[in-house]
Amino acid sequence: MYTAAKHGVVGLMRAVAKHFWLVNGVRVNAICPGTVRTNLLDERGWSSFPAEFFTPVEKVVDVVVKLVEGEWQDAYGVKVTGEQLWGRAVEINGKNHYFREMPEYCDDNMRQVMVATDVDSIGGVLSGAKEVEQNPYPGNKEGVAGLVQG
Repeated sequence: MYTAAKHGVVGLMRAVAKHFWLVNGVRVNAICPGTVRTNLLDERGWSSFPAEFFTPVEKVVDVVVKLVEGEWQDAYGVKVTGEQLWGRAVEINGKNHYFREMPEYCDDNMRQVMVATDVDSIGGVLSGAKEVEQNPYPGNKEGVAGLVQG
């Protein structure tokens, strides 16, 4: 159940992030911390995990602060600027953090359907919305603009 809930949070973030960024300039991201010592288990339950498996609460706080501040780099060296720091799933494990990319579409037909129904592809809906230079779907190498031929 816990893993399913985490996937749901990432899916919800990916569904709303672009709209909130384009229309309101609000950055929506999701953090996915690894094992954090909380009140989910008692001391006996936590003792079954090796110490190196834990993600310090301070690291989770640091990730949230960095998301708010903008311009950032993950443990693999992937750099993201403030204008690109929306719609990101950030996995936190131990003392490291990683940007997790959206999975690629299963085929070109699915990509075209998803692009055609994307918030910036629906005519007239976003009057005055921001121009987006980044590819909000990193698994989709071409980006959103111009993919659907009319």
